[in-house]
Amino acid sequence: MASMLYYREAGTVEPGRPALVLIHGDFSDGEGTWQHQLTSEALARACRMIAVDRRGAGKSPKEPRPYSIHGEALDVLAVLDHAGISRFHLAGHSYGGLIAWEVARLAPGRIKSLHLIEPPYLSLLPGDPDVQALQEATEAVAAGARTQPLEATAESFFRALMGDEAVQRIKQKPAWEGLVREAERYGWQELPASYPPERLEELAAAREKPPVVVYTGGRSHAALQKVARRLAEAASARLVIVPEAGHAVQHAGDALQQSLLLYLSAAG
Repeated sequence: MASMLYYREAGTVEPGRPALVLIHGDFSDGEGTWQHQLTSEALARACRMIAVDRRGAGKSPKEPRPYSIHGEALDVLAVLDHAGISRFHLAGHSYGGLIAWEVARLAPGRIKSLHLIEPPYLSLLPGDPDVQALQEATEAVAAGARTQPLEATAESFFRALMGDEAVQRIKQKPAWEGLVREAERYGWQELPASYPPERLEELAAAREKPPVVVYTGGRSHAALQKVARRLAEAASARLVIVPEAGHAVQHAGDALQQSLLLYLSAAG
């Protein structure tokens, strides 16, 4: 049996308070991705926050490998069962958004609201040239990730996502060391493009399905903006565009917090 994920808690733990579960993307962990949310006084007053470290990331165990989207969703549900949380609001960034969708597909009746920040649901737009280019570039990174130095993996990934100039800027920041450290797991996970479009239809057809909000940054990769729009359309979701944001919408201003607070304050 797989060992339990590590998770961080913040906010208010008391009867009646809703729970907000946070799933990070690649090259990060729960604290690194969700630091603005975990330290938000408004969110802390409104809810109990659970930020998981995905298997192989942060302080969570690495084994068993390789990692699948379905298996990572089961990991999250096991954490919530352990924490005694039956119903919750759920947010996922990037690859964590695919895991969040899978959690909602497996347990739609447990989700109060679903918040997806630029999930790379690439199979929704297989013929788009921007999507195809991003898919090919990131799959090439994954193919070499188990054999090349960690820094080379991180550089190649962020070059595909943000361009060379952005990589040079981010390499000068203190966060770069953590991004390189978390590159180790990249070659062990299921490719995002393998997540089938039928999974979207399965959740849409569920008897109990949560409201869905999709977020995208106006300065993000064109492919991820297109996928976000397509996902919002196909899932009958609310689309939030943050013009000043890149891929990490959760780090840009208060747009995400304000949206989360809106759903956290709703009854039910």
